[in-house]
Amino acid sequence: MSTRQQEGGLRLAVFTRGLRTGLTVAALSCLLLGVGTGSVLAEEASQNGLFANRAPITPSPYHVLPTTPAEERPDEATRGEIENEFIRAIVFEDGEFCVGTTGGDPANDQDHDKRLVFGYPNRSTSQTMIVVDDHETFFHADSTAYYNDRAVAWMDIDEYGITVVQRLSFVKSSTGRYDTLKIAYEVSNNDGNPHNVGVRIMLDTMIASNDDARFRLSDKGVITTCKTYFGANIPQTYQAYDNLDDPTMMAVGYLVAAGERRPDWVQFCNWREIKDAHWNQSFEDGADLGDSAVAVTFDKTRVAGGQSLDVDTYYGVGNGSSNPALEQGADEGGTGGTGRLGWGSAPDDADKPEEADEPDAPNDSDEQEVGIGRLLPFFGGR
Repeated sequence: MSTRQQEGGLRLAVFTRGLRTGLTVAALSCLLLGVGTGSVLAEEASQNGLFANRAPITPSPYHVLPTTPAEERPDEATRGEIENEFIRAIVFEDGEFCVGTTGGDPANDQDHDKRLVFGYPNRSTSQTMIVVDDHETFFHADSTAYYNDRAVAWMDIDEYGITVVQRLSFVKSSTGRYDTLKIAYEVSNNDGNPHNVGVRIMLDTMIASNDDARFRLSDKGVITTCKTYFGANIPQTYQAYDNLDDPTMMAVGYLVAAGERRPDWVQFCNWREIKDAHWNQSFEDGADLGDSAVAVTFDKTRVAGGQSLDVDTYYGVGNGSSNPALEQGADEGGTGGTGRLGWGSAPDDADKPEEADEPDAPNDSDEQEVGIGRLLPFFGGR
């Protein structure tokens, strides 16, 4: 998926010639041969966007340098961010991340510098579970790196010879803007034996100051209680609102993209029930949604030695006027309509980390430029 740089070496040739007068003069010449290859990192475009009639995904133009270093794995994990004028993702030392808006939807002056998940910008309460055979673990990076508009994190599961790579990058929605985050995982089996590998991506949704966001699903209507969808019944998109009665902003998620693996089941559920939960955690449809979350699950698949499994989901800025539809490259993004659609009860947040009413806009003076990525001061743990 990325081209590793190769460095050419230096060749030195020394030629000597004796003179008939008995005096010896050494003639030295040097030939420098540099062979280098490099490429701008970009996601490989898929043949289609979210729908078959959408244009192919194209790389994000934000922060692109003339050349980009290859995806070399550093020794340590660092905290940093990727952002553009619409959306920001902050990645912590362990690879966990949170998402919020910068400028958000340009047509909406109420969605600037707002949360799209709980914890933004100081912590993460979203989780990704990796299951290998019967071994369950949450993604916890050994190292992270930042390339232009991409954050990459690596985790090894040594006892199974598994390497998991998390890639976060911006993708283009039907708005024509790179306002959506692609959340992708590549699980590689470096072992000589096959393993059954599954992935569950859980987002702890929080829209602006509302931690019990309610959902509207494409072609399925409003969700105000827990609900699980399987297989072909999984909606293509969903919107999460700060208020269904009188929304001021929303987020949009994309679950089904042409040419990519479809989730096997998706849960709109209570965060308290899904956090730290075992694989195959189930919920009763109609149960209290409360502190809402979305769990996108890809069932265990046999991955042979030397092979890999690729899964992803998309989440980003909502737009109050357009229908949700993604284009890849960013990759898929879009939004949905507004309306007075009903409301659910507020959750009990007694055991959740305290959260300020609204995040402050980042202070550029607190940021440190480090190569291509930007490192942020540490704000503290979850």
